[in-house]
Amino acid sequence: KMSGRRLEVRNQLLALAGRARREGLLALEDDLPDIEEPFLQDAVQMLVDATPPEELREVLNKEMQQVVRHEESGGAIFSSAGSASPAFGMIGTLIGLIHMLQDLEDPDTIGIGMAVALITTFYGSLIANLLFNPMARKLNERTDEEQQVREMIIEGVLAIQEGSNPRLIASKLDTYIQEPVKEDDAEGEESTEAGAEPAMEERSDMASDD
Repeated sequence: KMSGRRLEVRNQLLALAGRARREGLLALEDDLPDIEEPFLQDAVQMLVDATPPEELREVLNKEMQQVVRHEESGGAIFSSAGSASPAFGMIGTLIGLIHMLQDLEDPDTIGIGMAVALITTFYGSLIANLLFNPMARKLNERTDEEQQVREMIIEGVLAIQEGSNPRLIASKLDTYIQEPVKEDDAEGEESTEAGAEPAMEERSDMASDD
């Protein structure tokens, strides 16, 4: 699985690397209006301005960390709300049970009181699992994607500044493109490879017999 945004940034960085290698870093100034990624545009502008590598990395890293912290705070708010919603639902249930136990003289009202008391727990869990927790996961995924893209831009821009070969830059950037393989997928690949080895040995034995 690949990230479309990361793939687009990767291709743009390689195009910039090729032009910088042919025409020099100053030639990248003509490409600035065509760069839609603001972080990449700022990084290329610093390249054109001949910013020293150490300062370039420091400035870009600080900007990345500020953005990531800002987005992480949003995810933390929804995560906390998702954790607190069931607890507030239980509090509502306890309050409802207290009111129900205060009036046990009429048996017909016990069932209604119990239902009203339990409904708050239901709503608390429902809101947590249908609203707050999914929003927290979505924001965390977006934060991770943003960090991956910015890290890729930093590595690519520094490699362009060093004058690295575009093929080497492509190898570095490709590590950000491919998503991590899940454990289940990795186990499947291992079992496939393990099954392929005996078959290869059998074929080699047959060849030696011939």
